[in-house]
Amino acid sequence: MARELISIALEDFDTARHLFGVGRFRWGLIALQQSLEKAIKAILLSLCIIETEKSLKKKISHKATTRIFHILIEFSEKLEKAIEVLKDMLRQMPGITLAPLETLQRGIENTKIELSDLSGKAEEIAKKAAVKVFHPVTDEDREKYEKLELEIMNFVNQNYDNVNIYELYKVLEALPSEAKTVAAQLINLARSGGPYNELIDILAAFSTWHIVFEYTLSDLRYRALHLDENTFIVWWGRNAIQTIDRLNLIYRVDKAVSELNEDICNLIRPLIQTNRMNRQLGKENPSPKGHPPGD
Repeated sequence: MARELISIALEDFDTARHLFGVGRFRWGLIALQQSLEKAIKAILLSLCIIETEKSLKKKISHKATTRIFHILIEFSEKLEKAIEVLKDMLRQMPGITLAPLETLQRGIENTKIELSDLSGKAEEIAKKAAVKVFHPVTDEDREKYEKLELEIMNFVNQNYDNVNIYELYKVLEALPSEAKTVAAQLINLARSGGPYNELIDILAAFSTWHIVFEYTLSDLRYRALHLDENTFIVWWGRNAIQTIDRLNLIYRVDKAVSELNEDICNLIRPLIQTNRMNRQLGKENPSPKGHPPGD
């Protein structure tokens, strides 16, 4: 289903870009909203945070952007806890360095901080969206939201110094065979530059751009409006289209989704539930600190 949604999102985005190009802003904005919505749904499905499009609608039918950011921050926190389980297990093994896993945790923490910052700015946009999006854009608006665009661009192109994959998988070799598969999937979830990291970053960007449509979609469809180049929502939509196009964001989502194993959801959901993670890694009854099992 995710690949189908991305295919539709690509078509809607091409339509939005064309309509903006010929000055049909109302229909271009509607097509852009549809493209962002489909891409957001595809990413949430691919991240296995939700199971079906129907359950997705229940989660984000109201205040969608706020809920999505909350989900992403919670997802990151659970990843941090799952890595801590791995570290606890490795502490019992002599000669094993925890540095690669600590680097992973720092990367997750950085992402979480940026998600929280972007969420706050999206909330600020939401508060103003209902009253100003059909008004002329001001110089203050341009300055403020151009800075936000730059933050979004930096966020989706971030490249934290991360541990070498070879070093991470050397750590895996120290684990019992029954724990290696789960640990490897956890590392793939958390590592910078992997498909999951890419999808989380782009989801945050798409959700920020989409927030103005939560308050304006019915007006765009049914209300008599005069929209031109200087209308705030037109300016906002054009910036979104240009940035998405320049960074190839929807194509990047399509690529990341295609790289995911179709059966990965069966492993992800247990991974982000700490108690089940403990059981899968053989730590249902962890030993006291400093005392290996059997002492």
